[in-house]
Amino acid sequence: MDRIVSLLLVLISVSACLAVKSEILSPIRADGVEAALIIVPGAYIKGNTYKPLAQQIQKSSSLKLWVALLEEFPLNLPNPIQLNGAISAAVSNIKKDGMTTNNVFVAGHSLGGVFVGNYGKSNPVKGILLFGSYLTKGNKLSDYPVPVLTISGDLDGLTRVTRIAESFEELKADAAKSQNAIYRTPVIVMNGVNHGQFSSGTMPSNVLKYDLTPEVDAATAYTMMAVNIDNFLVTALGEPSTATAKARAGLTQAYNNANALFTPLLNMKSMDVNSRGFSNWTVEAQYIISGFTLQRYALKVGNQEQSEIPFVGSKPEVKTLASTEQITTHTHISNPSNIMDVSTVKSSPDSIDAKLKSSDAVAAALPKSLKPPTGPINKTCMDINKAAWNLAMKASSQVAVKRYQSRRGRAMLFAPDVAYGTGFQWVASGLKWEETATSVTVTSTALLTKVDAFPAAFAGMHYCKLLSPYRAMEWIYVDSLRHKAEKSGWFFG
Repeated sequence: MDRIVSLLLVLISVSACLAVKSEILSPIRADGVEAALIIVPGAYIKGNTYKPLAQQIQKSSSLKLWVALLEEFPLNLPNPIQLNGAISAAVSNIKKDGMTTNNVFVAGHSLGGVFVGNYGKSNPVKGILLFGSYLTKGNKLSDYPVPVLTISGDLDGLTRVTRIAESFEELKADAAKSQNAIYRTPVIVMNGVNHGQFSSGTMPSNVLKYDLTPEVDAATAYTMMAVNIDNFLVTALGEPSTATAKARAGLTQAYNNANALFTPLLNMKSMDVNSRGFSNWTVEAQYIISGFTLQRYALKVGNQEQSEIPFVGSKPEVKTLASTEQITTHTHISNPSNIMDVSTVKSSPDSIDAKLKSSDAVAAALPKSLKPPTGPINKTCMDINKAAWNLAMKASSQVAVKRYQSRRGRAMLFAPDVAYGTGFQWVASGLKWEETATSVTVTSTALLTKVDAFPAAFAGMHYCKLLSPYRAMEWIYVDSLRHKAEKSGWFFG
C-alpha cells in the first residue's frame, strides 16, 4: 500500500500530460432501455483485461448496454487526478457512437473501486459498482447519494471477506429500518470466487501475493458476476418494467445468501465487544480460569471494555453478595492500525487484553453455600486461546471448515504463556503471532499474583493477552488458506 501511495504522488505531477483512453463495447441488443457502464481497473491491471467480464455482462443484461473500459493510466495505476476527465471522455465517446440517454453507471475494481466510491459522491451517475472493493470507513451506505453495489468473492484474498462483512453488517442494520436498502445498496458475496477473477490473464504481483485459489473457473465467475450486476442495474433504473420484479427477487436472494455466509463471522465478531460495550470472550475467559465452566450459576461475571489509558489503571474485583459471587473484569481490545482502511489488513483484533481474577481468588471469595470445583484448576492463558480456536472451528460454516481441512489450511498452534512479574511489564507486552509456511503459533503473555500478595490491591490477579475468537475464525476463512507467511511478531496494545 505504501508503494501505491508513493507512486500515486508521482502520478499527480505527470498526469496532466497524459491521456487515459477507453475501449468502447457497443451494445449487443438492438433495442431496449439504454445504459452505459464505465469500468475503472484495479492497481497494476490493464483495462482491456476486463473485456471478458464486460462481454458477459452485456450478454446477461436486460438492457441495451454500452461498456467503456478505461485504459492506459500511467503505470496502470488509476488515480483521482485523471478519473473525472477519463470518465467524462468515455461518456462523450459513447454518445458519439450513438447512446442517447444519461443512464451512466461507473464500476471500479479494487483500488479503482476506492476512487469510484469517492467519484460517485459528487458526480451525476445512476449508480456505482464496487468490484472486490467497498466504501471506505466514514462513507455510510445509507448516506450515499446514489445506489451502490458492493460485490466480492468469499475467496478474495485482498478484499477480505471479513472486511466485506463490515459492509454487510451496516446493510443489515439499514435493512431492518427499510427493506429498500437491500435493493439500493446491496452487498453481495459470491461463493468460490477470488479477487483476480473480475479481470483476466496473469495477475500482477500484489494480487498473486495475497489472493486465494478460486473454486470456480473464469467463465462461471463471469456469469455469477453478470447476473448480479444486471439485477442491480435494472433495479437502480427501475426499468425495463418487464425485468424489475425478477431483478429485485435476485437481489433479495443474494441478500439471503450473504446473510447466511456472514452470520457466523458477525456472531464471532460480537464475542470481542458487543453492542453493549463489553467483551463476551473476557467473561468466558474468567469462567475458564475460575474452573466454573460447568457451574456458571455460581458466578456472576461482568466486564468493562476500556480504552488504553483507563485500562492500564483498572483492576478486576471479586465480591460476595448474599449467595452469589460477583466478579468484574476489564478488557482492552488491541486492533491493527488501519487508518486508511486498507483491505489486506486483518479485520479482527490483534489481541484481547483481559484482566481477570485468579482461580485462587475466586475460590477464596466463594460463599459457604457454593462449593469450588474439585481438583486442581491450573488453567492458563494458553488454555483460553485453545478454547477460542475450538469455538471458532465449531462456529465456522461447513464450507469454511471443509476448505480448511481439504486444502490443508495452515494449522494454528499454541505455545506456553510468557509470564511477567509486574503489571507494567505485562501492559507493555503483547500477544505473539509467528507465521510459517505451514502454521501459525500463538503465545500469550500473562501476569499471575498470589491470593495473599502485598499490597492487597494487587493480590489474586490473572492477566492475559488473549487470542480473539474472531481472529481465529479469520485465520480459518482467509489466512490459513494462503500458504505464505505474513508479518510475524508481537502485537502490542
